[in-house]
Amino acid sequence: MIRYFCLLAVVFVLSDCSLSKGVLYDDGDLKTVSFTKKIASKKLAHNGYYKVVENKNGQILSVKEYDAKNRVRSRTTQKWKKEALTSRRIESFFLTGGKQAIKISRFKYGGKKTSETQIWYNRNGSFESRDELEFDGDGREIVKETFTIGRVLTSSKEIFYDYEGRLDKEKRYYFNKDGDVLDYWTTIYDNREHIINEEHYLPNGTLVAFYRYTYNPTNDYKEMEEVLDVELNRFIIRYFNSQGSVLKEEIRNRQMQLKKKYEFEYNDEGDLVLEKSFDAAGKLVSKRKPKNELNFRGLHLVRKY
Repeated sequence: MIRYFCLLAVVFVLSDCSLSKGVLYDDGDLKTVSFTKKIASKKLAHNGYYKVVENKNGQILSVKEYDAKNRVRSRTTQKWKKEALTSRRIESFFLTGGKQAIKISRFKYGGKKTSETQIWYNRNGSFESRDELEFDGDGREIVKETFTIGRVLTSSKEIFYDYEGRLDKEKRYYFNKDGDVLDYWTTIYDNREHIINEEHYLPNGTLVAFYRYTYNPTNDYKEMEEVLDVELNRFIIRYFNSQGSVLKEEIRNRQMQLKKKYEFEYNDEGDLVLEKSFDAAGKLVSKRKPKNELNFRGLHLVRKY
């Protein structure tokens, strides 16, 4: 029942049922809500068009954006109080990965986004999930909550910024169907907005794993990552080159004693050509050359320790 209701709703919003008069434009910018190249008929549009409705003072009340097949891509409504714009609401309809999605953005006076709703449907048109986002006074995302059918909360995210407006920290929570926290993550950023630390916890505060990243100060690529897996009692250190390929990988225990080590060599094109394995004493125990480079590299990427 939900699927057919959603399909009917989508068909309704994608069809232009309004008989209101408006001016047609061939070009425009929805961010600034400004339009150029007025046209007398939609037949004169080159690649979609805009239908704009104004009040008696020339202030824009609504905009419908159409694609080349005369389907509604977005719908914008605005409210005014005398000369001041008090609110703006934008509904966008789009496809991503073959799935239907509807985005509803809300703005306040000054053009700052205050909230946004993203509704996702599967390939059959059935409701899949709903994201509710909140933004601060500077239009930056600060909260995101994801819901499934029955408005069941599955995850939430809080985002924090530093005094210069850069990403500083995130906290992500995951919930079961009863609303209890399953686990949560914290993420820390540096002043270049690189992730430098991530920690994974159980609801009682028990650490599950942490990830630490180091970046090249000159060329800005990730040089090293350190991963602690508490359950498996192992500490993994990986070193990278400027192309993002792993040069060396060390597996240690919680006391930082070496258990295994791998080294990787690449040709001038960046393709993996040799893997060396070392034991806990640092002695070379094996070398491998890929018979099939693609498969060999894939096996490395999904290695289970």
